[in-house]
Amino acid sequence: MPKVKSHHAGGKKTKKKVTLVVKPTVQDLQNIKKANHDEHGQPKTTKKNYKGYIKRGKEFLALLVERRKAEGDSMDSDGLDTEILGKAFDDNQPNKYSVIALELYLTEKCFNEGHGRSTANGIHSAWAAYCDVTSHQ
Repeated sequence: MPKVKSHHAGGKKTKKKVTLVVKPTVQDLQNIKKANHDEHGQPKTTKKNYKGYIKRGKEFLALLVERRKAEGDSMDSDGLDTEILGKAFDDNQPNKYSVIALELYLTEKCFNEGHGRSTANGIHSAWAAYCDVTSHQ
């Protein structure tokens, strides 16, 4: 059913039917959405900050896994498989430890390093955006 917009003309309320100028395909609309999102989606500084959070999160996880391996843990007493944990932040391949890895990263940044709520929100937002983008590729 077409959408209807109300307009006020000289105190009278009229209804105008919305019509499509061009009959785009689903692919056309998806391409337009992507182009506009790339151009208008997020400010450059937000993108830069998010990339930093993602990069540092991956570095944190790599160091954590390296330490576990150095200690000879392939399956630590915590029940986490180190090999699978090491792939928790892999592009396009979240796994059963991805959420745990993110919680560990947040714990490190906010409790061990003493960063505040804004850091936690930034990390959370960065990973949410990252997962949203990678799940659509």
